[in-house]
Amino acid sequence: MAGKTIQKYLFILIVAISTANCCYSQKWLVFENIHTLKNYKYHPGEKIRLSMDNGSLKIEDEIYDLTDSSMILLYKGEVMFSQVSAVYRQRYWIDLISGFSMLAGVAYFGIDTFNRMINEEWPMVDDQSLAISVGLVTFGAILLPFRVRKIPVNENWKFKTLDPMAF
Repeated sequence: MAGKTIQKYLFILIVAISTANCCYSQKWLVFENIHTLKNYKYHPGEKIRLSMDNGSLKIEDEIYDLTDSSMILLYKGEVMFSQVSAVYRQRYWIDLISGFSMLAGVAYFGIDTFNRMINEEWPMVDDQSLAISVGLVTFGAILLPFRVRKIPVNENWKFKTLDPMAF
């Protein structure tokens, strides 16, 4: 009796694994540096930010499909890899630190001023608190231009499409 139950579960497991393997036929767009191991992977349904025609046209669109030499975007249509001059990548850690720094500066100023107002301390805005708050907000604002990295498509950075089902 126990042998039939194990065979049944084994059969269900084999069917599930083979079905999952057949259903997964997704292509990847790999933007890689050919001299290092650095690469960025995109798949259909993911957003990508590009610059075309040497920076005169910037596009943020969703990848619909991939071919060997082009990507088909949802709204723009087919874009050849040779037309792309740069790819823009979001630096999430810098974005997070920038936003947190500005929020912390404003919160510190508000809490300190409110505390002084409740305790009836004068001056209501302390010079040291103002300097710290302005420093935090300024630090966050200085990081704003560094949130996006522009990677030029050149002899080092290339596009490649990978199809896992081709192997």
